[in-house]
Amino acid sequence: KKLEFKAKFIVGADGVNSKVIDCLGVRKKNVGIVGHVKSYEMKNIKLKYPEFEQLFLGKFAPGAYAYIFPLSQNSANIGVGTVYNKDKLDKYLEEFLEIPLVKNQLQRGKIISEKSGDAPIRDLTDRIVYGNVFLVGDAANQNIKPFIEGIIPGMVCGNILGNFLYEVAKKGDDPENYPKIIERMFGLIKDSQVYTDIVYGEIEEETETTKNVLMLGIM
Repeated sequence: KKLEFKAKFIVGADGVNSKVIDCLGVRKKNVGIVGHVKSYEMKNIKLKYPEFEQLFLGKFAPGAYAYIFPLSQNSANIGVGTVYNKDKLDKYLEEFLEIPLVKNQLQRGKIISEKSGDAPIRDLTDRIVYGNVFLVGDAANQNIKPFIEGIIPGMVCGNILGNFLYEVAKKGDDPENYPKIIERMFGLIKDSQVYTDIVYGEIEEETETTKNVLMLGIM
């Protein structure tokens, strides 16, 4: 049967493809606003650098990077990202896996699970609070650039928002203060946003090498 609920607050913590955002009708139409990642968790691999994250820059990851993120001595998350053609992700991953340094480490590996997905690079909406509706995590573009690391920031911002909504409910704090609270308590998110145009912005083909060097330096 059909049920109706009236909520004091609604929290959109449903990621880059947020249905809350779509129900509000406030999603921006910008092209290139989202990064696309093809990723797997693998085991039975032989990591050359098991204590270090490995980043790879090149045409196999247009506008982004590929990676090997160790989970243990013989397991890791591997993947490739792009801010351009999502339809070519499989091709990009194949090219990445053929790099000798990558191939030598992963050639005996077995896929445990797929961890592909999208991540926001620029704001998906103009605001992160609409009346009694609050956005948090990837829905609010709360990640650290240029890595687009969003899991830990999402947890931190979710905790901040939960505590803030308690104050709103119990003490009458102004809901519109939410962005200011996030900026004051986790300013790194906004501070890192300036790198998006530098690293993920549109760039002419002939300067791709320069862009890769710049991106590596920022990281």
